[in-house]
Amino acid sequence: MSAGRPAASGDGSARAPFAELSDAVQAALAGNADSAEFQLAAGIYNFPSDVAWDTRSLSFTGVGIDDTSLRLTDGFGPQAEVRARALAIASASEVLTVGGAAWFLDNVAVRDLRLAFEAVAVELLGLRVEAGGVTVRGGTAVGRELDFDDAFLRMESVTD
Repeated sequence: MSAGRPAASGDGSARAPFAELSDAVQAALAGNADSAEFQLAAGIYNFPSDVAWDTRSLSFTGVGIDDTSLRLTDGFGPQAEVRARALAIASASEVLTVGGAAWFLDNVAVRDLRLAFEAVAVELLGLRVEAGGVTVRGGTAVGRELDFDDAFLRMESVTD
C-alpha cells in the first residue's frame, strides 16, 4: 500500500475513501450516474483489466504527476470521454494502445512508455513525455504546452 492511501477500503466518501481503484470502479458500475469521477491519492493505481466499461464518462484526478500513477491495460477504450488530470499514465507494457471516444489529458506525464491513442478526439494540455512517445491515430487532436524529453509525438491521419 502506498503512502496516503487508506489501509482498508471504505465507502468512497471523503471520510472513508476506497483503498483500491477496483473497489471504486465496481461501485461506479453499480450506480446509475452518467459519469464516474475518481479522486486518487498518492500511489499507483491499476485499472482493472477485466472491466467492460459502458458509455459513462470517466474522470481520474491525482495529486500530481510525481505522486499518482494510473496503470492502464492495452486496449482500454470506453465509448465515452476519459479525462485524466494531475497524474502519470503507466502500463506493464512498453507499448500501450488505448481507444474510445475522446481522451482529455491535463497535466499528465508519460514515462518510459509508447502510448498510442486510437480515439475520435484527443486533447493534450500540459503533457510531459519522458523517454517514450505519444502517437495519435485518426480523429481530431489538440495539443498545448507539450514537453518532450528524449521522446516523440506522432500524428497519423489526424485533423485539427
